[in-house]
Amino acid sequence: MDFFESVPIGYLRADRTLFVNSEYCLQCDPGDNPDNQKGRHWYVDAMVVDFKKCHVFLCEFSYAKGLGSMLTGC
Repeated sequence: MDFFESVPIGYLRADRTLFVNSEYCLQCDPGDNPDNQKGRHWYVDAMVVDFKKCHVFLCEFSYAKGLGSMLTGC
C-alpha cells in the first residue's frame, strides 16, 4: 500500500463505526486461495462496512480519468 492509498484508508478508519479491510480479495470463482489458481479475482483497495446504515462499500483508489476497466468486472 502506497502513501496515496493509506491516506484515505486512515481517514475511513478514523470513524470507529466503520469496519475497514484494506487489500480485500474479491473472488468471482469459488476456491480456497485465488493466488494459487486461475480464476477471476482482484484486490480491491478497501472494503468498508458501515454497521449504522447496513451498507458495504468497495473502494478503489485511482488516478484514471474514466472508470473503464473497473466496470468490466465479474
